[in-house]
Amino acid sequence: MADLKCPKCGATVAPSDINCMDCGVDLAIARMQAQEELRASSIAATRIGPSGPVIAVTNAAAAGMIIPGESSDDTRLKVFDKQLADQLKAERGAALLTAIIGIVAGLALLCIAIGEFKHVGMEGIKTISFKSLRESDGFSPAFMAVLLLGNAIGALLCGVGQTRRFLAEVRAIAQVDRGEKPEVVVLSTWSQIGMLVLAVFCPLFGIVVGIMLKFSKDSDVKALGGQMLLFSLGVIALFIVNIIWGIAEAAMPKPAPAKA
Repeated sequence: MADLKCPKCGATVAPSDINCMDCGVDLAIARMQAQEELRASSIAATRIGPSGPVIAVTNAAAAGMIIPGESSDDTRLKVFDKQLADQLKAERGAALLTAIIGIVAGLALLCIAIGEFKHVGMEGIKTISFKSLRESDGFSPAFMAVLLLGNAIGALLCGVGQTRRFLAEVRAIAQVDRGEKPEVVVLSTWSQIGMLVLAVFCPLFGIVVGIMLKFSKDSDVKALGGQMLLFSLGVIALFIVNIIWGIAEAAMPKPAPAKA
């Protein structure tokens, strides 16, 4: 794919860039302004004379840009949607891979969780409490079963969300190829819920991935990273408070046994 240029300073930019790294201009707004200026100049050229319009139309058509008589939708399809399609083509492989990983990992964890639930039974699940966690040396089998189930649900939700994103990317690319207005491809709600579930049941995963997502240029992804960090740190804080509570409880003097 050919390098893209900043409409303001001409610097090379990546398809995923939101702002130009050199001049800092918003690329989407700058491209829209450049198109409007080109459209205005092309329309003005048609009024100059019989020779002017021919040159303007030929050059604009050769550049894949607007020509006199085109609507703003036609211009958008030729410029923005083509860039969008190229970007989606580069991203759909990752979406498909993460979808497969999420579904396979989710199904595997679900099978293990079901096996654990068969061993502990519902009575074992009812015994889970902060007090039982304080009194046990490690995680009880019942608690581990709940953790496995939560991680399985989170992974499956992410897998479904990424599958939906992959299909949306495929549809959008096909729509651009047909000259139609493509649907907007965004981070799936399924994926967002799944990542938050994983942040709760696997706080270490939530912290690591949350920090990574905070560096994203996509505002929705960046917001999700912040939410994952809050959820994970909140869960860790609960466990720390529970441990401190247990230490304080053990240090408290026990009441003397009542005399008969």
